[in-house]
Amino acid sequence: MADPPTTRVPRRSADDRYDPARDRYKWTALTNATAAVFMSALDGSIVLIALPAVFRGVYLNQLAPGNIACLPASSSRP
Repeated sequence: MADPPTTRVPRRSADDRYDPARDRYKWTALTNATAAVFMSALDGSIVLIALPAVFRGVYLNQLAPGNIACLPASSSRP
């Protein structure tokens, strides 16, 4: 019976010491991603709440049979 293949684990060199700047970068990236997700959700909520006022401002009834095509185009974001 053949031995299973083994994988080599790279050894740490003397230059691969703990770098606090690298650790701070990870936290900065996590903070930025979290803030972006929160801001995106907040923006979506604001747009959803504001849509009826926007349609009233342009004198358009979005639920009328001829205007139903305006609703998906105005509420979707690219």
